[in-house]
This record gives sequence, C-alpha cells and structure tokens, in this order.
Amino acid sequence: MGAETSTLELLVTIQRDVTGLTQTVSAMQQGMATMKDSVKQFSEKANESLKSVEQHANGVSSALMSFFGGIFAVGRLKRFAEEALQLARVEAQLEQALRGTGQYSVEYREQLTLNAKALQQVTGASKESLLSVERFLVQGGVGPELIKPLTEGVLDLATAMNVDVVSAARIVSNLCLASTTTCTL
Repeated sequence: MGAETSTLELLVTIQRDVTGLTQTVSAMQQGMATMKDSVKQFSEKANESLKSVEQHANGVSSALMSFFGGIFAVGRLKRFAEEALQLARVEAQLEQALRGTGQYSVEYREQLTLNAKALQQVTGASKESLLSVERFLVQGGVGPELIKPLTEGVLDLATAMNVDVVSAARIVSNLCLASTTTCTL
C-alpha cells in the first residue's frame, strides 16, 4: 500500500499544481484582456487628442495664412495707392508745364497721354517716367510737332548714356532751352 499511497499523493499533488497553474493562466488571461482593453482605450484617447491637436493646428495655420494674406493685400493696396498718387503728381506737373509755356489744350494733353501709353507698351518704361520726359521737353520749349520723336530720342539717349530717362530728358530740355529758338518745326 505504501507505493500506491505515494503514487496517489503524487497524483493529488500534480492535480493541485495543474489546478493552480490553470488558475494562474486564467488570471493572466484576464489580466491580459484588461491590459488589452486599457491599451485600446489609451490608443483611442491618444488618437482623439491627436485629431484635436491637428484640428487646432489647421485652425492656427488657416488663421496665420489669412493674417499674412491680409498683410500682403494691404501691402499691395498701399503700393497701388502710392503709384496712383505718383501718377497723379506727374500728370499735374505736366499740365502745369503746358499751362506755364502757353501750350495747354485738352487735345494736346490727351495726345501726350496717348503718346506715353503707346511708348509704354513698346518700351516697357513706366507711364510716370514717360510723362515726366514729356514734361521736361515741354518746359524746354519743345512743341507738339517734335514731342513724340524727341521723347523716343530721350529713351534712346538714356539707354546709350546708361542713365534714367528723366535725367536724359533734363539734358535734352536744357539743350532746347539753351538754343536761340524753340524746338519746333
């Protein structure tokens, strides 16, 4: 009976150990399931947080783009206004020169504007600089017959001398003033 008892005790011990292992494995499985749920919840919360951060970042990005776009638009409007004021000044100076030399008429004024516009399209020079050239030529005594060819000549002179067109116009105007007769045909 002694060997049977010890085998029976051994089987009881093994069964207790297996039951203990089964309970341990079951507890570990439950722990793993709980951990899996916790990781899933954490992952979902992390994804929600990332989406929220991304939405806020997109909002900030849109706001910054709008802000800088507004600044750019304001800058463009400011430049446009400055250019319009400069053109108005140059046109007023040309009209004053025409009146000061007794050459003013609405038709002649329109002719000068059309000449400047046509030369602008051909040469790429600004309308303001072309109207300034015409003003200096008018002040130098250049008459309506020579204004267009002399304006073209001033552009060529500026290129040849590597100076701006207004400086070249001053030179030609001073030459006309220095002559004993006015520059007319």
